[in-house]
Amino acid sequence: MAVTPFLKLQKPPFNDITWDEAINGNMDTIDAFIANFMAMPNYTGQWLNNNTYLTGQTTLDISNGTIYQCRITHTSSPAPTTFAQDRVTFPGNWLATSQIASSAIVITVSDTAPATSKIGDMWFDSVGTQLYIRYSDGNSIQWVVTTNVGSSTGEAPLDGHTYARKNGAWVQIA
Repeated sequence: MAVTPFLKLQKPPFNDITWDEAINGNMDTIDAFIANFMAMPNYTGQWLNNNTYLTGQTTLDISNGTIYQCRITHTSSPAPTTFAQDRVTFPGNWLATSQIASSAIVITVSDTAPATSKIGDMWFDSVGTQLYIRYSDGNSIQWVVTTNVGSSTGEAPLDGHTYARKNGAWVQIA
């Protein structure tokens, strides 16, 4: 069955050409109009059983109209499982977009990691004085320590060459 490019609306094959062109043309119009006013990267359409989802993709739970973002690459449960049952069985796989305030990175300063976060968010541990970033390696999501570079290195030389940091110093590279 054909689908529209943005919302992945199903365009059913009708036996009557007049109805087919009118209905499916309307679906294309609605899809294009909404695509111009709404940003939803990596949208896959409605959630499906036994389907592979990649980290960062978004999909729709048609039972409640909520869009979820895939947090860990996985294959969804086979039928007759529902999306709600799949999320209960594998709670770390999905995050409701209502929990994703925006695409902006959130930085939290506290003595414990935030209860909700998305990939790319940062947390400054106010007790351990360490900065972490929320990271996904495709199999799991975790807080990863960021590396702080001491200010004693200073700026790279401005002599027309390209430099990189190595062992706390600037080294000319080819």
